[in-house]
Amino acid sequence: MKSRAVSGAVVLAKLWRPHQSARHPPGTSHPSFLAKRRYARRMDYRLQSLPSVLPQTYLELVAELGFSPREVLRKAQLTARDVNAAHGLGPAQYERLLLAVRDTVGDIGIGMEMGWRLPPTAFGALGTAILSSATLRDALALTEKYWPIYGVGLTFAVREEPGLRALEFNTLPALVPLAIRPMALETVVTSLYRSTLALVGLTALPCQVWFDFAEPPYAPDVRRRLGDVRYGMPATQLRMDTSRLDQPLPMANPVSLRQAIAQCEAEMARQSQASAGLANLVQQLLALGDGGYPGLDSVAQTLGLSSRTLRRRLNDEGVSYLTLLNLARARDAKALLMQPHLEVQHIAERLGYRHAANFARAFKVWSGAAPSAYRQTHQPACA
Repeated sequence: MKSRAVSGAVVLAKLWRPHQSARHPPGTSHPSFLAKRRYARRMDYRLQSLPSVLPQTYLELVAELGFSPREVLRKAQLTARDVNAAHGLGPAQYERLLLAVRDTVGDIGIGMEMGWRLPPTAFGALGTAILSSATLRDALALTEKYWPIYGVGLTFAVREEPGLRALEFNTLPALVPLAIRPMALETVVTSLYRSTLALVGLTALPCQVWFDFAEPPYAPDVRRRLGDVRYGMPATQLRMDTSRLDQPLPMANPVSLRQAIAQCEAEMARQSQASAGLANLVQQLLALGDGGYPGLDSVAQTLGLSSRTLRRRLNDEGVSYLTLLNLARARDAKALLMQPHLEVQHIAERLGYRHAANFARAFKVWSGAAPSAYRQTHQPACA
């Protein structure tokens, strides 16, 4: 399977290397975008903000469900002025808001409801650029490039398979607690699904939706909106065929597109989120190869950093190399277990475990089930 990792890390990777590097030979795993980028100013991820449309929409939804937005703000230690501020909410404030929303309304699928209310126009200049694109392929490319503007705490990668384009999302543990991880993923997947509907002028999108967490009680409601939805999968993805990627879009406007892209470029330059993209980028560089995963020293060298500096900057974001490595192991373990011909001992060795028992204990921490039980439960979805 061919993979292009494109996210906040796409731009951020270009920040880390101060000098243009030699071109990697074909077939290597190093992303070609590591060499150069004009953005050079370092900015702490924690200084980023999320647009006010997000907290405002959550509070509107809370009110429609019969709950008190004021109570949500109290629990989140926020004020109405905070959520209406032109500069938006910081990541820590937004995290508190989402935790308060979930605590108030319960686990009822509010992430999907939230995502359904966020068409492209909710995202300012990026939304305008998407709507003004000539084709869906162009719109997706713009989403990839400018993802850092709105994708705080979320990674975005594109996986290409024959006749298939999979848009893959994950969360950064330093910014998205496990308690709200499903909500965050449901929101972004549903929003992108609805945005694609608006672009191509359809009432339903022929695609598959994968979530990497267990099926919730409200799953029937999700399927009524999104169609073919599968839970407990190796990754969270929106998987669509490529047949519509190059069809002309009805709202294409080159003048509007140029203006919107200029605004996006200005916003990207303003954010210059070098520190933020480091954990994001390291997570995507941890690809499983024939020799296992790249070590800390290897990742640091790829980024043009010393191992000590890489460790310190990850620590500044509240995450460690080991945490990111275990996230990669969990992701790849689930994918490998979907292949019934692979023995658990072989999978354990590929992931860097000498003994299958150690791998089994770790996997149970990651997924809540033993590898054999996980494989048995998900075997029908693999067929």
